[in-house]
Formats: sequence, C-alpha cells, structure tokens
Amino acid sequence: MIDQSHLYSFYLVDLFAKHYSMAEPSPSTPQNILDLQGTEFYSYVKCYCSEDIVKYFELLEVRSVHSLLGIDDIFSPLHDNYIELADIKQKLTFTRLDGTCVVKTGVHHDIKRLFKNVEDTLGHNERLTNITVVEEDLFLTSELIERYPFLKQLVQLYMKLSKNVYPETKLFLHHFFENLLSNLSLSKNRYRYNELIIEFAVCLSILAGRNAYEFIRLNLFCALPNLTTVQKKIAQEGFKALEGEFRYDDMRKYLTSINSKFVYCAEDCTSAVRKIIYDAPSNSFVGFTLPLDENGMPRIQHFQTNSYEDLEMWFNQQDISHLINLHMIQPIAINDEKTYPFALAAYGTNGTYTHIHIIHRWFKMFEESSNVIDFYHLHVIC
Repeated sequence: MIDQSHLYSFYLVDLFAKHYSMAEPSPSTPQNILDLQGTEFYSYVKCYCSEDIVKYFELLEVRSVHSLLGIDDIFSPLHDNYIELADIKQKLTFTRLDGTCVVKTGVHHDIKRLFKNVEDTLGHNERLTNITVVEEDLFLTSELIERYPFLKQLVQLYMKLSKNVYPETKLFLHHFFENLLSNLSLSKNRYRYNELIIEFAVCLSILAGRNAYEFIRLNLFCALPNLTTVQKKIAQEGFKALEGEFRYDDMRKYLTSINSKFVYCAEDCTSAVRKIIYDAPSNSFVGFTLPLDENGMPRIQHFQTNSYEDLEMWFNQQDISHLINLHMIQPIAINDEKTYPFALAAYGTNGTYTHIHIIHRWFKMFEESSNVIDFYHLHVIC
C-alpha cells in the first residue's frame, strides 16, 4: 500500500489565507442569519440562488448557515454518482463525454454570491459588536497571575517582540499564538488560519502522518485546521501523485528552477502496511501489487473496476503489497548550493521482479529524462 503522504514530502507549499470581506451587507439581509433554520434559511438562500440550488441543499440536509459554513466543498457530492442526486445533478452540472461533470457557471456564481453575503454580514455584525464594547485598560492582578503563571511569561514575550525593529521577522510562535487566540473567541465553523499556520499544518501532516496529526490537532484546540482543509489546500495547488506514475514533467520543472542537469538517482524498497484502499481521484484500488510492462514499469491504474466480482477475485488471487518501491532524484548543483531530493515515483510491490525488469526500467527512465539531464548516476538497492 502506498500512502499519498510519502509523495507530498517534497511538495513546496504556496498557499494563501482567506480573510473575511469588509464590505457592508445588503440592506435586505437579516442580521440574525446564524439563527435562521429550515424554512427561514431556505427563504434566505432563495434571495441569491435558484430553486434547484435550494432543492440541492435540502437533499444534503443543509438546513442552516452553521451547517453551510461547516462544509469545505459544497459541490463535491455532485462529482460522485449518488442515486438520490441524479435528477438535481442534471440541472446543476454539464456532463462531459468521459462521464465526469462540471458545475454550471451560473450555479457557481450564485453560490459564491451567497457565501460572500454571509461572510459580509457576519463581518459587519462583528464590527458592530466591537463598536458597542467600551474599551478599558487591562490590569493583570496578582491573583490572576498567581492562578495563571504563564501570563507573566506571555507578557514578557510580547514585550520583547515589541522591541523588534523588523516586524516581518516575527517568530512563528508569535503567529501561532495570534491565530490561536483569535479563534478562541469564534464558533467552530468560523475558525480561520493564516498562511503560516496552513503551511505548518501541511508539513506536520506529511511528516507526522494522519493519526499523529489528528492527535495533535484535537489536543491543541482550534490551533490547527482539520485534515480535509489541509488536503483541499494541497489539491488547489494542482499537486497530483498516482501510484506508479513517474513524474518526469514535475522533475523537469524542479531541475530547471534550480538550474541543475546533473543528478543521482536511487531505487529502494521500504516496508509498508498491507492494506487496500480506494483512491477516488484515480478511480482505482491501491494496495495490490502492480504488474510490470515490457519496460519494467508499473501499469498505472491497473486495478479499476465497477464489479464486486472483480474486486473479490483480486483479493483472492492478487498479491497485496508489503513493500513500497521508491525512486528518488538528488540534484547536483554546479555552484555547490544546497539542493533537496525529489520523489520521482513510488508504488507498491512484493519484491519478485527480476534484474531484467530493473535494467529495462532504468533504460526507460534514462530515455524519458535525457532531454533535461546530462548525467545520470544510478544506484539500486535490492
């Protein structure tokens, strides 16, 4: 079984944090939108969207602004073949020749306008609340400090940071505290995370793994985004990694960016948990040992089926991978600058291939890379 997180380790994150718009809400917008439920909520939606969208919300059991804001991608159910959504899917999407669908432009526009109005109204209400609050000087009493000793250290830290003449060099810890404290005063579905926190979350989820990341996130209340948000941010950047795919184009872009044409390339196996999972983006089952073609290359997306009988046969007859075969590229910089390795490919295997497969595979890799690489130093660990 190959875990997608193994391929994310060399992905350079370039994400942005989304902030609430500060525009005034429409005069017809109710200021108590967070209290709208059921019929009142659907009446509010009708002000911005069609009856078909309202029907779609009803099918999804989206009955309030709270539930609407808690959904990362409102259109994701339309990309799956749910029987209950078949009729509404025809009205809200166009179907391509390959069977995939795309949401209609007008539907996208209406939903975007609805979300913008919700955010504008919430932001407006928050500013009105802040205006009505009488600002007072804060005093830390001895009793408060005695009860919460960390407050003293926290104040000393920010006093030290305030003397920094280069505010752009603020410690990550400062941004972490700032984001954490701002979320503490918000409801769960309104948590927001700045760019540095999102980048940190992506790196942590990759390096620590899903279970460790979830353990940390649940214990650091409202400090880190959930895994769905992390995966969505990575997907928005267009990063795709399929089992057995050799990412030559991505390698070329990386080597061009660091001005390198000389590399070491290594192939090695590491143990993996024997497990079969369904990978939705590739519509295939991952975890079976991929067969090799005449060039010793794994056959990508080989285990695709809509039949339970085929799946049962695979479980009975096919090997489940207990190893991950990883191909790594280490660029060599001419000016001796530090360079980072690149994951060219990874796929599950049972280690039964022969030396002929390896030789043919390396010839194929060299052929595919010859237009961008001048020197290949090959290294295979068996």
